[in-house]
Amino acid sequence: MVEHYQGKNLLRLLLALAIPTGLLYLRVVFEYLRLVYYSEAVLGLFFVVQLIAARYLQRLFQPAASKLGSVLQYGGALLMGLFCSITGAVMLEGFGYNFFLRVTGTAP
Repeated sequence: MVEHYQGKNLLRLLLALAIPTGLLYLRVVFEYLRLVYYSEAVLGLFFVVQLIAARYLQRLFQPAASKLGSVLQYGGALLMGLFCSITGAVMLEGFGYNFFLRVTGTAP
């Protein structure tokens, strides 16, 4: 049976992966601008959001039979979220840098 709210669930999944990615990229931007205080604040916020996103991703899995299985599921969801965030932030950095070079006219 097809759920009527699959679009809403997909949106939540995309946000669970995209928001931490955006925060991590924002930290890179703040570091580039030498705004260390804001960079550290965004890093703390990134980790909090990443933990919440990992909990949401864990809920999408089938429930584990034991407490250890639940902890391992959460750890796996957290590692997957961190990997997606780091990969996405690298892609955003590459796109943002190339966009900046094209707009300023300094591209090779």
